[in-house]
Amino acid sequence: MIVSIGQFKISERGNLFSFLKISKQIEAEARQYEGNISVQLSGGKTGTFLVLTLWKDVESMKRFSQNGIHKIALGKSEDMANEIQLLFYESSDAPTIEEAQQIIETHKETRVMKY
Repeated sequence: MIVSIGQFKISERGNLFSFLKISKQIEAEARQYEGNISVQLSGGKTGTFLVLTLWKDVESMKRFSQNGIHKIALGKSEDMANEIQLLFYESSDAPTIEEAQQIIETHKETRVMKY
């Protein structure tokens, strides 16, 4: 199974509504997507949000990320967030959302994009 974790730090409070709206749309689409096992969204520190998705394989995850509402969101990410952290890895165990928070902040392969 593929574990995918994303953490988003919203750049301005004015972007919060847009971010939450598109996040819920992505969540709904992911739940219906072939190869998706689960999706969890969590609000953390003020203006920080975490998403944890589990996929059957890398191909399913990549297909999803390059299509639909997720593809549209990628084009808006610089406008909504000032930092995005991304990580995906293969595992036989699914982390909890709390564990995912720790993993993304400490894993050596976490990609960090600052805008």
